[in-house]
Amino acid sequence: LWKAIGSAAVTNAATGENVRALEGPLDGLPLCNAFSRDGVRVILGTGKVALFSRDPNAPGSVYVYDVANGKRVAALNGHAREVTQVGFSSDGSRAFSRDSGKTLFMWAVPK
Repeated sequence: LWKAIGSAAVTNAATGENVRALEGPLDGLPLCNAFSRDGVRVILGTGKVALFSRDPNAPGSVYVYDVANGKRVAALNGHAREVTQVGFSSDGSRAFSRDSGKTLFMWAVPK
């Protein structure tokens, strides 16, 4: 994935070319991401940033996207700090996110 403050895109790993922008905007900078086991979805965790600095104590957000079309499937809020880790359950029905305060969330992923 290509990541920037407020946006992200699926990238061709071989060429570095952006293939598809992910629907935005994003609240902050994507700090972590993971693809579902089947590659159909991608999850992003964000944190707040300023010019050349991050604030790990500011709230972060979690976003789930459909990889094929770049459409946002879910925007998940609740973390009190920046999101540092994300992932999917093996069947893709649940998503997990962890913030810099070590709080772990489990989310139901919409179909």
